[in-house]
Amino acid sequence: MRLDSGSQSRSLPMFASRYAAAAAAALVLPFAASAAHACRGGDCTDVRIREVIEGPPVAIVEPVPVIVAPGRVDTVRMPPETVTVVEDVVMQPAGYMWYRTGPNGERCCAVPVPAETKLVRREVVVRPSRTVTLVTPPEHRWRNAVVGVAPTFRTVTDYRSSVRRSGKRERTRVRVRRTTTVMARPLWYGW
Repeated sequence: MRLDSGSQSRSLPMFASRYAAAAAAALVLPFAASAAHACRGGDCTDVRIREVIEGPPVAIVEPVPVIVAPGRVDTVRMPPETVTVVEDVVMQPAGYMWYRTGPNGERCCAVPVPAETKLVRREVVVRPSRTVTLVTPPEHRWRNAVVGVAPTFRTVTDYRSSVRRSGKRERTRVRVRRTTTVMARPLWYGW
């Protein structure tokens, strides 16, 4: 079967236009079926409300030891250690004294004489003076420090209504609520 050149020229543009029409239909059909095109004959309302509630970040605080004063090493000269001692010192030892009786018949007698003593206070060195090294440890105090930050919490609520068409067929408006909450842990939880 032979085709003349005139019939070939007619069939090719027709064949090419079919592919173009199919491609155009494939691109246009998804947009034509959208909810906005369903209300083409009347007034449509499509209400979407999004409510976002965000909270501040939460700091996680923990008591941490902080050095208030650093440790130090001091060299100190210590005075000698003394003790006060009270002694009974003999000023004159005990002995005898000759005693004479009467002027005419003299008799000599030995009379005992007690010793003379005196209380004397003295400082006795128990430990001589010395050099001592004093080590003072560092002074710590507890202070609250931020050890981490919990992220902010965010609550997103979407309110969506169905598309309604003003006209014969009216549907009641339906509110759809979708809530998502992400929250940080309280302060007393560890990470």
